[in-house]
Amino acid sequence: LFPVAGGTGNAALDAACTANILAIGVDVDQYLSYPTADKCIVTSAEKHLSSAVNQTIKAIAGGTAKGGVKTFDAANEGIGISPFHNTNVTLPADVQGKLDAALAAMKAGTLTTCPAKCGTWSGQ
Repeated sequence: LFPVAGGTGNAALDAACTANILAIGVDVDQYLSYPTADKCIVTSAEKHLSSAVNQTIKAIAGGTAKGGVKTFDAANEGIGISPFHNTNVTLPADVQGKLDAALAAMKAGTLTTCPAKCGTWSGQ
């Protein structure tokens, strides 16, 4: 179960644990930030907010900051995954390799994470 709802998804994590379903946290390492569900959280998809803030402050201090939208993604360490903390959960041996390959492809810009028309509304 992957409730991409930040802290508001904690009830879904609780429900996953109650049902003995594995879960993935979001935004921060929820294994650490929400220990109530640590028995079923295997990893978390993280926003590296401290990296984004640090990069922004350095750009401002260095006089290179520009107005507009700045995207923080895998290429600039704006996102990533938490380590696998939960040693009580047995995952297939190739999971870490697949995650590493996907993150490397995101960093390289060779993995399409959003197909054409992703996030668009057809109005119908």
